[in-house]
Amino acid sequence: MVRKSDFGLVFWIHLLVILFWYSCPFLFSWYWLLIGVAFSYLQGLFIGGCVLTYKQFGKNTDETFFRYYFNKLGIPLGKKVAKIIFFWIEPIFIFLVAVLWQVTFGNLPILI
Repeated sequence: MVRKSDFGLVFWIHLLVILFWYSCPFLFSWYWLLIGVAFSYLQGLFIGGCVLTYKQFGKNTDETFFRYYFNKLGIPLGKKVAKIIFFWIEPIFIFLVAVLWQVTFGNLPILI
């Protein structure tokens, strides 16, 4: 069943923020990403999840953007697994990609 808000304005903003986050290792110096990772963890610790996820799905702290849309596509993703991957592992992965790209391979970030 498709909800009215499934592909509304918050969905598109959320998707753009996610795409921006995934491009950050190539845009910003790895040390700036530490701030982004810290912010991500602080969101998880203090409010239990992502601000945009709350705006899109309500205060259901078990839901994540990826889990919701993967399940709609028929790709089952458990609540606990989704939380671990997207709130705890993903920020570290983004940071490690930045360090690998910039420090190990010697590439400069595009912006700062």
